[in-house]
Amino acid sequence: MMSSEYYTEFLIVYMGTLLENLLYQIGVGGLVSKFWTSLLINGFNPKSTHWYNTPFLRGQGGSKLKTMMNNLNSSNFHLPYNPKLVERAKELRKNMTPAEQKLWYGYLRNFQFRVLRQRPINHFIVDFYCPTLKLVIEIDGNSHFTDEAQAYDIERTNILEGYGLKIIRFTNTQVLNQFDSVCEQIRVLIPPNPP
Repeated sequence: MMSSEYYTEFLIVYMGTLLENLLYQIGVGGLVSKFWTSLLINGFNPKSTHWYNTPFLRGQGGSKLKTMMNNLNSSNFHLPYNPKLVERAKELRKNMTPAEQKLWYGYLRNFQFRVLRQRPINHFIVDFYCPTLKLVIEIDGNSHFTDEAQAYDIERTNILEGYGLKIIRFTNTQVLNQFDSVCEQIRVLIPPNPP
């Protein structure tokens, strides 16, 4: 079992790696590399309320990085999720339904934009999520056709749409029997000048 301090440090380094990859994509990754190197060399104190107070961050680069991090945190860039759903999402990815497998392997796996399978968003796990298009693709089996399930799906859709996401739903039957039509309905959602 990991100690809480070790686990916290592990999470910080892991999240730093994710953030660094993102910032390299927008052209400011070198700044973050210096930050994480400084953090790792000078140590990490999980009890400190200012864990970013490393020698690098006290200088010019630190103020730039803190400003960038504040801008990311104040934007709607990331979607909330329940970390307790991560393991369940992994299980669902390993055990996709036949309709999910067909859509994934037959179309979405090689889609023009990155698509994530079984992605936790808020307290839900969506079947497919394309961050670039802010698109959620759901495939509904027979369990979705009860009155209770339909009411839940409406509430879930309203919450997800509140994050600026577009939700498109298909039934298992549509995916398995009208595959080309399903793919075309997804394709037409790509804007003429994609982000």
